[in-house]
Amino acid sequence: MITLNQFLEENPTETEALRLKGNILELRALDSAQYHSKKLLRLPDYVHAQECYEKILDIDPHNTLALIDLGDQYKNLGAYDMAVSYLARAASLLDAGEFRLGVKKRRRKRYWTEYSTLKPTTFRARSCHL
Repeated sequence: MITLNQFLEENPTETEALRLKGNILELRALDSAQYHSKKLLRLPDYVHAQECYEKILDIDPHNTLALIDLGDQYKNLGAYDMAVSYLARAASLLDAGEFRLGVKKRRRKRYWTEYSTLKPTTFRARSCHL
């Protein structure tokens, strides 16, 4: 069985795995900071989660879920103008009928099967820039 970090080392452009890692890191940071925005900025998990979402957008600028995740992150930090800009971009794409989980849709079922064997709690917060 492989860990999420091992999977990402072998597949660094898999946007769904990056989002999973970002979501786990963000939730862990939110839990430890109890949603206090000044504490969030000092937590490596929260910063690394943001890096995961930004890397997804580097790979696929139209990834609606990454745009929504970044919007949520900025909202949690109290940076409402930034939050609105990411959420508005996502809304615009969704209004145009575009919903993107990632650029490699043809292999999604295979990767979701592989994700079920990952142990998300066994990784340390590290930058998404592998």
